[in-house]
Amino acid sequence: MEQRHELRKELKKLRYAVEFFSPLYPAKRAEPFLKQLKKLQAVFGDLNDAAVVRAMLTGAEAPGAGDAAAQRAIGWVIGASQARAEFGWAGAKTLWGSLDETRPFWK
Repeated sequence: MEQRHELRKELKKLRYAVEFFSPLYPAKRAEPFLKQLKKLQAVFGDLNDAAVVRAMLTGAEAPGAGDAAAQRAIGWVIGASQARAEFGWAGAKTLWGSLDETRPFWK
C-alpha cells in the first residue's frame, strides 16, 4: 500500500509539472497527455481515500462503536469507498497503457 501511495505522490508531482509547462505548447498537444494523467491520478487518489476511510472508521477510536445504525452506515461508507477503489484499480493497467501511448506534448 505504501508503494501505491508513493506512486500517487509522484503522479501528482508530474501532473503539477505538466500543468506548469503545458502553456508553452499548443493546447491540442498538451491536453491529451494531461487528461490521461488526471485519470490515472484519480485511480490512485481513490485507492488512498479507501485506505484512509477504513483506517479512520475501524480503529480503536472509531465513532459509533456502540450504535448499530452508525455501524451500518460506517460499513456502507467503507464498502462504497472500497468498491470505487477496486473498480478504478481494475482499469489502472489500461490507463497506464493509454498514458504510455499518448504522445508526449513536449516532443
